[in-house]
Amino acid sequence: MTEKEVMEEIEMWNWNLNIFEVYDSIRDLSEGDQSKLINYAFKYFAQDSMIGDLAYHLDVELEGFETSDYGRVLAKIEKV
Repeated sequence: MTEKEVMEEIEMWNWNLNIFEVYDSIRDLSEGDQSKLINYAFKYFAQDSMIGDLAYHLDVELEGFETSDYGRVLAKIEKV
């Protein structure tokens, strides 16, 4: 997916889909596309915990964040 396609997809999710519909729309995508969408969505939706949990469930690493065994985002990693 291009960056523009990612942005358009996430903006379409806004107010239109619940978390289960989001999961249904991305579960069969490639790991790379899932990662792009989830990371962009996590930033777009102000680090929403449900997006963090979805990332954990789909085994997507959130860029710049650590997660616990339960998928909760613990801390932002400072890049030096």
